[in-house]
Amino acid sequence: MMDFLRAHQLNIMLSLLVKYRNSFRRLILYPLILFAIVPILASFAQIKAYGLSLTNMSIVGMAVILYVSVLIDMNVSVLRAHNIEVDYLKKQQKSM
Repeated sequence: MMDFLRAHQLNIMLSLLVKYRNSFRRLILYPLILFAIVPILASFAQIKAYGLSLTNMSIVGMAVILYVSVLIDMNVSVLRAHNIEVDYLKKQQKSM
């Protein structure tokens, strides 16, 4: 029963991701979609491999991948902001 509820929750998450996909960057969108799909596939595989907690392992693995991708995206955003600031300061320096 719990696997069914998890799969249902992840289906809702996937449908919301598809609906609002334009508001996410690709670097964040793909791991979020995988975070919804991989545990569902693991739930179906867990039916065949009874005894292994594939659903929980896949959720933890996808959480790690999502965390790393968000860190990379934040790093890219900070570098972009830094470059904009440096360009602005160079323009200000030339105008003096």
